[in-house]
Amino acid sequence: MRPVHSPTFSEWLEATKTPDPKEAPEGYAPVTKASLKDGEGNCDNFCNHCDWRRDCSKAICSCAAHDRKDGMSVVFKKIETQS
Repeated sequence: MRPVHSPTFSEWLEATKTPDPKEAPEGYAPVTKASLKDGEGNCDNFCNHCDWRRDCSKAICSCAAHDRKDGMSVVFKKIETQS
């Protein structure tokens, strides 16, 4: 039986913070990378979870914590519009 992953304090802190939506491309919402990890603290490839991947351009918006004013690592999820 595998032990359940207990998040470190920094993982917990990142998971409880809210990323700044102004730092996302138009029509997308930032979601913390920490929220995408499984119960053991792993994630296959964060880019695979990003809806903006095809149009990815760090010149417009960045997912990397060191490039963001909120200091958070994120992926971008498409905001569904009701028609």
